[in-house]
Amino acid sequence: MADGSGAKPPIAGGVSASPKLSTWLFGTRSGLLTLWTVAAALSLTVPIIIFVAALGYQLDEPTRWYLLAASTLLWLPLTLFSLDPEDTVASGPRIRLPIVTSIILVGLTTLAVADKLTNAGWLDHTPQRLAFFSFLALAFIPRLWNAALFAYHKARNRRAAEDAARRQATAAPASSIAVEERLENYRNAESLGAVLATILFFGIVGGAIYLGTLREGTTLGTGIGQIIFMIVVALFATIVFLDWIARFPPLRATAKAFNRLAPRMNFLVAFYDLLDTALVRLGSHVAGADHLKTRSRYGILIITLGCLAVLAWFLPPPLGLTPVIVGLVVALSLSRLWAWVEEDRDMASITGFSPLAPQRVGFREDYRDETLLGFIFVLVLLPIAWMQVDQGVTQIFQQGPNQARVQNPQDFGMWLGYFGFELAKALPIVDWADIYKLGPGDANYISPFWPNGAHAVFMARALVDLILIASFLQAIAIASRNAQQKSLYAVGQVNRLDELVEKAALSRAIRETRRAGGGTQRFDLSRMTDTELVDFRRYDLSRLRQMYATSRNDEERKAFLKQIFDERGETLDPAIVVAQNIAATHRNELQLIRTFEQALADHRGQIHRIDLDDIRVIMFELRNTSGMKAFKEQLLDVAEREVDASIVARVLMLREIGIGKDGSRDLFQYTTRMAAERIRRLLPGVTDCQTLKETLEETLENGPKAFGGAAAAYNMLVDALHNQIARVCI
Repeated sequence: MADGSGAKPPIAGGVSASPKLSTWLFGTRSGLLTLWTVAAALSLTVPIIIFVAALGYQLDEPTRWYLLAASTLLWLPLTLFSLDPEDTVASGPRIRLPIVTSIILVGLTTLAVADKLTNAGWLDHTPQRLAFFSFLALAFIPRLWNAALFAYHKARNRRAAEDAARRQATAAPASSIAVEERLENYRNAESLGAVLATILFFGIVGGAIYLGTLREGTTLGTGIGQIIFMIVVALFATIVFLDWIARFPPLRATAKAFNRLAPRMNFLVAFYDLLDTALVRLGSHVAGADHLKTRSRYGILIITLGCLAVLAWFLPPPLGLTPVIVGLVVALSLSRLWAWVEEDRDMASITGFSPLAPQRVGFREDYRDETLLGFIFVLVLLPIAWMQVDQGVTQIFQQGPNQARVQNPQDFGMWLGYFGFELAKALPIVDWADIYKLGPGDANYISPFWPNGAHAVFMARALVDLILIASFLQAIAIASRNAQQKSLYAVGQVNRLDELVEKAALSRAIRETRRAGGGTQRFDLSRMTDTELVDFRRYDLSRLRQMYATSRNDEERKAFLKQIFDERGETLDPAIVVAQNIAATHRNELQLIRTFEQALADHRGQIHRIDLDDIRVIMFELRNTSGMKAFKEQLLDVAEREVDASIVARVLMLREIGIGKDGSRDLFQYTTRMAAERIRRLLPGVTDCQTLKETLEETLENGPKAFGGAAAAYNMLVDALHNQIARVCI
């Protein structure tokens, strides 16, 4: 098992003279980045010293710009020192890396604006452009690197959760076969859908190219309109009579043929899944979506897309297309993340909020507002993209009745005005601008230059139709569904809401039922009979206990929930029990960490004491869960220092977790090292010979490989065990 910390096992053939230094340099991320930094610094400075200082060469201006571009090979590892620790990503990304990369991005934006406004012409030559875009890449590569770390952590934990759910399944072999057949049919349907989507895409592109070859203003004739009418009617009729058509023998034979062909098309499904996953896991992280704090998410998103929009306008054409493309990908990534969240919400509702229901991202946040904010920037980027293409690639617009080239391309209002009319035409059904023959009405109006301009306008309108308007309508549908959830709860059809609706409903219930006078009954719970409020007095008990345990320092929320339990005559499960349930089921990292913090506060406040078995259960459930180094270290610290147990019992528990051999051992080498360090500290108080000898036997049996690159930790534990056995048992 690879070490979650990225450390490599020691090289066979002995230990170097300074094993700690070599292990750190070649076995840790910080060491490797240090080597990279030193190598890059030497590669840049040594040639300069040789050619300039020793041989007397003079560096001309282009060479200096090329050297500045090459210096990003030095700045990149220095920036990567701000990456989040690989084994503590469960608590969410830190703000350190986005701040560093945002400073670079803001600096580049300021430079581009100053270059344009002062007509300095810094970016008119290849060396300067190379340096500029090298630093632009420097602003995004570390974020993508960090996104890959989080994606790896999430994928690994998702596989672990799926394995746990599979182990808990009790289906009979016959039903398993039936399930496998259904899954095969589902995969075939996915393949067929991918093929149809591909055919439709290339059909639309091919149709647009063909229409572009025709003479501008070509008429189609009445017959074409009749054919389009019949196609639309046929589509509706197919949907209406779909069940009967599906039983038609020729179509059934065709369906079987498609099913035989479908497995060969699985590569299309894999390609689309890979593309979608890259957008969600990488692109949305670059936009700040993984951050837990709302102000961090909005700040990163606004700074990133704002700088990209400004760069797109002020960079010389066609260089501005690069930030346009990056901005569109970032906005699309947020849209796909939002869609994944909604799919997980639907799955949770279908499965009755089962903790074992498959989830891809969960629904801690709904990302609606972030997505719509991103699309605001898309609406700004699209007319800028037209300007960049028209001025830097090929003519796509003409101006005035004489159909001349656009004379004042820096007039953003002109591009925005024309795009506004195209937005009106893109709105479904309400194509009022074309119906009433309305246009900009300016003598210097712009219009598409045939055929490239028609293609550009078509792409923009398709983007608005397929993404922007679809997302807007989805937001309306989600609001309707949230209201429907509350209605179903009000009439007793469901006993809980999904977490996003629940969070808003709980905040409102607390606010509306708060008593002015306070006292022991701080809330007037009877007011929840109001039809506008969710009555949490009959909410699902297990979910209420989980909400209470994750309230952390929100005393008002805890008091509200406790008053509900008091009125119902129920007792609250201790937070440590809730933490064990979370670790055993959905393993939501944020909820788990917050719940254990509450459990630790209860332990220290003598409300409910944590014992070794509590720690053992959580560690066992998380033994194959990555990204939890800091949390596991906290668990082991509590086991070593704070629980009420004998020293021998603590050593036995740490041995079971770190170097055990009965399947309860944690699968990450850093846990072995942490457990070994704590065992070594406890050894002076252990006088039981059997415990000492069994611990030594298991340590030797596992060998230094279990400790990863920290052979010294293994040797120190073995030496300490030998010394303690010699002192106590002889």
